[in-house]
Amino acid sequence: IPKAGGTSLKRLLTSCLNLLDASNRGSFHDKNETLFVVRRGPASGQRTVNVNLATKAGIQRARQLGLAESGLADVVASPLFLEASSLFTPENKGVAFAVFRHPVERAASLFHYLQHAEWEPTYNPELKNMPIEEFAKSNLSEDDSVVRSLVGMLDGGEVSTEDLKVAKDIVRRKVIVGLTSDMET
Repeated sequence: IPKAGGTSLKRLLTSCLNLLDASNRGSFHDKNETLFVVRRGPASGQRTVNVNLATKAGIQRARQLGLAESGLADVVASPLFLEASSLFTPENKGVAFAVFRHPVERAASLFHYLQHAEWEPTYNPELKNMPIEEFAKSNLSEDDSVVRSLVGMLDGGEVSTEDLKVAKDIVRRKVIVGLTSDMET
């Protein structure tokens, strides 16, 4: 979930707990035909698997190369919950966890980030001088992104009450939930 503490959590898991992750951090090496561990800089002890789990194509590649079966990653992180769940099998299970942030705080944080994040694919120069109130009323703000991610509707379409019920059921039954408001800074 964008701007909900995921980067901080990944940093904690990889730097403090020394876990090896598979996320989007190995994307510079994601054209190889085999999986391997990439060191994240000579001074850093951080390591990652050479995959990009931020895209559907990257998840498909990781699945074809047998990421879960390889046992290389201690942690798998992806904004594409439904697609990433396809990496796992009954023999190679995963545990889902997510960090949630109050939706208004998350939307405001995302807005302020995207005003300056020229390196982001979703960067929009229109946001640079736009007041947040205008952003909130525009079609540039997100629309039910958490529900969309959980039920596989990231490409659009109208989110229904039934979609919301399914998303809530997925979280209730399958996800260990953390709240950014409970995270220490």
